[in-house]
Amino acid sequence: MPRSFLICLAAITALVALWGCDTRGEQSEFAAQALSGPDGFTQTDENGEIIGAEDPDDWRTAPLYEGRVIVEPAFPNPVQAGETITIGVNLLGFQGVPQGIRIDALRSDGQQTFEVERRSDIDSDGFFPITLNLFAATGEEGLTRVLLFDLGRGSIVSYGDVMIEAADSTDE
Repeated sequence: MPRSFLICLAAITALVALWGCDTRGEQSEFAAQALSGPDGFTQTDENGEIIGAEDPDDWRTAPLYEGRVIVEPAFPNPVQAGETITIGVNLLGFQGVPQGIRIDALRSDGQQTFEVERRSDIDSDGFFPITLNLFAATGEEGLTRVLLFDLGRGSIVSYGDVMIEAADSTDE
């Protein structure tokens, strides 16, 4: 093999290794932010349209999944206790989350998490709506963080906050 080819190959290998180290560090920082507890939320209507405040921290994609997974904000948000929210997950290929997703809820105190659902059918290209009843999982009103994990790696894919409000007790 020509010497220039070997030098080129070594340089590419070194760049890939350095990129991987940087991504691991960024992923660790992202996970720490995700587990820090809920803080603010993106307000959406029943159709998923952002109608008020948008929390720039909500529904970001983790560094390991950039370009492979897009998570749309939960809707409606806020939601009444006992009602469901929907979160849209777009897998863009390249084996985004080949073994599926686990959804956890982190209570407002940031101390206790609850597994809400596992979805092994979210494993190939396409759009996947996830419908959840967070109040049934946590038993708590208030701000709740939703965490999406890659079932295969155990890494956090995305996270966002949902405001669970007291159920409307008025009779119509």
